[in-house]
Amino acid sequence: MEDQEMGSSGGGGGGEISLREWLDRPGRTVDRVECLHVFRQVADAVGLAHSQGVVVANARPSCFVISSLNRVSFIESAPCSSSDDCDDDVSASVSGESSRRNSKEHSSYEEYGDGGGVVSVETGKKGFPLKQILMLEYEWYTSPEEGEGSGSGTGSFASDIYRLGVILFEIFCTFESLDEKLKSMSNLRHRVLPPQLLLKWSKEASFCLWLLHPQPDTRPRMSEVLQSEFLNGAKIMLEEREAAIKLKEKIEDQELLLEFLLNLQRKKRRNC
Repeated sequence: MEDQEMGSSGGGGGGEISLREWLDRPGRTVDRVECLHVFRQVADAVGLAHSQGVVVANARPSCFVISSLNRVSFIESAPCSSSDDCDDDVSASVSGESSRRNSKEHSSYEEYGDGGGVVSVETGKKGFPLKQILMLEYEWYTSPEEGEGSGSGTGSFASDIYRLGVILFEIFCTFESLDEKLKSMSNLRHRVLPPQLLLKWSKEASFCLWLLHPQPDTRPRMSEVLQSEFLNGAKIMLEEREAAIKLKEKIEDQELLLEFLLNLQRKKRRNC
């Protein structure tokens, strides 16, 4: 498997960016195996929590990070329970994203303006304003039953399934403009999908609509999601992708160890 196929879309330099940045990076192309692999990792993280009787509640892209090899990890982040809390959460998230970007030696992105969007070094295109997207993200990932004013803010297993549907939609849908994205995300609340998604990714669109069903009891359980033909139909390809990533991670670890040992050897020679 070629390096470009595996790692070109994660960010470079072995660093991590948020899944939110990965989704909205300028010029992102949709590779089905890559997208399914990313979604599968998110679903596995939510599934692990559900198996322990835990509702994730904040299974949103800003609460996941993705490595240059497309390794997805969940990070702790308190869910917003009010607009004030959400503003605080957004400020912390933006600060965190900036720190991650600034700490990378070889980034594919450069911060644009006052913490708004980022610019792709490769394409020169400006991304969406991060702070604005993060503030809207909380609304996008609020399930219909949560939005009806239960007031608890704790969510449910079914609400987590709804959030997986939104993530799946964002993974397989790219947008040229912020207005286009905002309109599509608003339509998603009514389960209206863009024509290009229905035409090009019909299976993904159908599965997405199942996860986004307005009636919580009609949505699949987490076990049904993980055991679905949608995910397991690509099992061999996903396993090959996972094996390739593990191999590349092992090679990178060995290279880091070798570099450390060489530096240690040079230091000893200088001290002699």
